[in-house]
Amino acid sequence: MVLEDWCKQLDDWGFPPHMDHVKAMALVSAGQWAEEEDNPDLAKLRKYWIAILHLQQSIWHSFNGNGLWRIMSSPRDYLRKLQHLLWKHGNQSSNMYNLDETQWILGYSAKAKVICRRGKRPPRVTQDRIQELVTVIECCSTGAVVSPSYVIFKGAEQYMGWLSQTPNPDTVFALCLNGWTDDELGVKWIKRFETHTSSNSCPQLHKYDGHRSHLSIKFCQYALAYNIILFCFPVHSTHHLQPLDVGVLKPLPHYYGKAADDHMQDTQTGIVKGTFWWFYSIACTAAYTANNIKAVCRKTGIFPFNPD
Repeated sequence: MVLEDWCKQLDDWGFPPHMDHVKAMALVSAGQWAEEEDNPDLAKLRKYWIAILHLQQSIWHSFNGNGLWRIMSSPRDYLRKLQHLLWKHGNQSSNMYNLDETQWILGYSAKAKVICRRGKRPPRVTQDRIQELVTVIECCSTGAVVSPSYVIFKGAEQYMGWLSQTPNPDTVFALCLNGWTDDELGVKWIKRFETHTSSNSCPQLHKYDGHRSHLSIKFCQYALAYNIILFCFPVHSTHHLQPLDVGVLKPLPHYYGKAADDHMQDTQTGIVKGTFWWFYSIACTAAYTANNIKAVCRKTGIFPFNPD
């Protein structure tokens, strides 16, 4: 019964589960059962554990790709299901949040046009040789409320000098060996998000792109415990439906590149972790305006709500 409810919950959130998601939940349930019965052997899954789901015809068809995902096959269907979700939880369309990750490479700035003689090959501007990945998790609401950025640097230990030029004290800096977000960092992010929005008594509807780190067992359980409603965009549609992708994040590379280029021309030095966030903050200030966020929400049809 636990697995059936879990599959239906993920499907309600717009993400029919893969087999590894179901197996992860089965392991968690088996571990809890073993702890309650004080029998470690119960924590092990038997070879044919999946046969239990074969008996549940109401959810088994979803594993063959023919489940409820069909009702979100178009943007209109997606908005219709979103409207039903808002009505079900008594939420307001002005209280929706959108999460997205953006990746940056240290040492690279923006493209720029140059003027040169006709018939001559355009000159190339030398860039820094550093090619280290930095991931930034951004989140904003339809009401133009921007959550503090969550910056993930590549590394095992953090040097305090990296944070000496941080204009926003609420910004969170984390470390990962490859510079990408993972399940553990995803859980830390949603805890930080809940702390930032805890003053709002209404349920928080959290829209995301289905990244694996947003579908871990701990991430979803925390969302359920703190009344955070998760909702996934349809596959291959974020460039049309996700506000951050459609307009909010698009100007960031331009503003970041301009600030980084000015710095390199004035100081003849490259971009490192300690200076990256300063330039990125300048870009965020220029891109994350209330008018820009509201215009993108209106364009994607989520606020004011417009299925057409």
